[in-house]
Amino acid sequence: MIIDPRNMTVSDWCDSMSYTLEKYGTISRLDDPSKWQDWALGVVSYFDISRQNPPNPLDYTDWQDWAFAFTKAVNLGY
Repeated sequence: MIIDPRNMTVSDWCDSMSYTLEKYGTISRLDDPSKWQDWALGVVSYFDISRQNPPNPLDYTDWQDWAFAFTKAVNLGY
């Protein structure tokens, strides 16, 4: 199941993904939407995620573009 970021705020999407990705470890809550790239860097640094070659969030200016690329690159186990 891919969590589609369309029609979601960045905070809602990150909260949903934190729950979905908890099998990789504790992922913090995104408290400041403008810091989505920092949150995303934390996510892609988890070993089991990083070995799947996720997109670098610093290569994106729009969180939804990164979110779509991330969900295509990373097997969420569904």
